[in-house]
Amino acid sequence: MAGCTSGAGATDGIAFDDTRKAAAGAGPSPATCPIPFDVPAALSGSQAVQPGKVEVRTSKTTSPAPDPLVAQRDQGMSALDAAAGVSIDCKYEVDGKTIDVWLVASPGGGLITQLLTTGVRNRERG
Repeated sequence: MAGCTSGAGATDGIAFDDTRKAAAGAGPSPATCPIPFDVPAALSGSQAVQPGKVEVRTSKTTSPAPDPLVAQRDQGMSALDAAAGVSIDCKYEVDGKTIDVWLVASPGGGLITQLLTTGVRNRERG
């Protein structure tokens, strides 16, 4: 799990505003990952890395709900919308295996735990 700043133009790390702009500009199924993850640098050795499927989701809201859990329960909002978040899921093929790099970002502190919990639950369901 990692954190990011809420301001644009972060010099070290990932800024939420920049992440949201990248996601919005990429659309839901871009050909390449809108975040320049350096997957080869994260791997030991010199495996060939091929980009795979990319899925991007951006919340319909731009401000987090005052109480995201209540918004989901009472208003039927998704966790991503309740948190005003962004989800970027980039898959890479390495030596016949798939590496899944999933970035979930939200402008509000503490909401990331709720997004990740919901996301993991959804992935387990298939």
